[in-house]
Amino acid sequence: MQNLDDLRAVGVLDGEGEPEFDRVVALAARILDCDVSILSIIDEVGDRQFFKAESGLPAAVAERRETPLSQSFCKTVVAGAAPVRVTDARLDPRFS
Repeated sequence: MQNLDDLRAVGVLDGEGEPEFDRVVALAARILDCDVSILSIIDEVGDRQFFKAESGLPAAVAERRETPLSQSFCKTVVAGAAPVRVTDARLDPRFS
């Protein structure tokens, strides 16, 4: 996919964290008053999501900077092609 190739070419996909992205994600969490905020990218194989930036994830997940797509909210967003709001993932049948 050209978009992912472009992201790789400029070092965004699988690159190190960048303060600019971290600030945007932290700002989004504050504005939306949410515990977790993530900027994630789904790779071309479609089996994982890579976290370019995150705020509020458990340390073990944040350090890996990726999870299988099967454990992501992204698959629901992509499938529905619309924003997804989740108040409490533990109570939401799509994610519980």
